[in-house]
Amino acid sequence: MTLDQPTADKVFEAALAARFHPTNLGLTGEVWVDGYTYRVVVTETERACTDVRAGWGDAEYTFASASAEQDRALREAIANPN
Repeated sequence: MTLDQPTADKVFEAALAARFHPTNLGLTGEVWVDGYTYRVVVTETERACTDVRAGWGDAEYTFASASAEQDRALREAIANPN
């Protein structure tokens, strides 16, 4: 399922404050938006994306790529955490 743009924007905005951890996928973090927990993935070669969300007792594959601006802001936030 492809996320609608307003939801994707909320996910990437929330990701600016998330903690990211190295995994075999790249850096991953989780954010809560509108009742779902979204996984955000940041790799070295592609724009940040979300690929799955979990809700009450169920998970589903979702997809949205960050815009170039969102990707730059997210990488900056990861490099310079508060």
